[in-house]
Amino acid sequence: MENLNSEQASVLAQNYLSLAKVLNDFRFDNWTSLSDSNKDQLEKMSKTLLDQGQDMLAQSSLLVLNDIDQDLKLILEVTNNMQSTLTKIDKINKSILLVGCLLNLGSAVISRDLNNIPDRLKQLYDSYK
Repeated sequence: MENLNSEQASVLAQNYLSLAKVLNDFRFDNWTSLSDSNKDQLEKMSKTLLDQGQDMLAQSSLLVLNDIDQDLKLILEVTNNMQSTLTKIDKINKSILLVGCLLNLGSAVISRDLNNIPDRLKQLYDSYK
């Protein structure tokens, strides 16, 4: 496992922060068509993504991943895809699943849980494909 350099940690954090904004915007743009449960879930996920992104920035020199370039590429691909498809209400369940995977990964990365990071990356990859 390697430590992320500050640039890589910043890219990872910016993806989480950007996705938090996208989720929040989606929630408000679709307020009348979302169930109360989905509204609550999106609000909590958005806040957690925001918190994790800020934590990643704060801990940038301590974060570790297995194959940094490949892992960051997958995270970037997932967040970019979600930003472009989350505008459709029918994609909400898949998006919630993927955000849950990103939150699990973020928790593992922030806590430097080296045994759990590969499993969380696999979960994200499997859910995305």
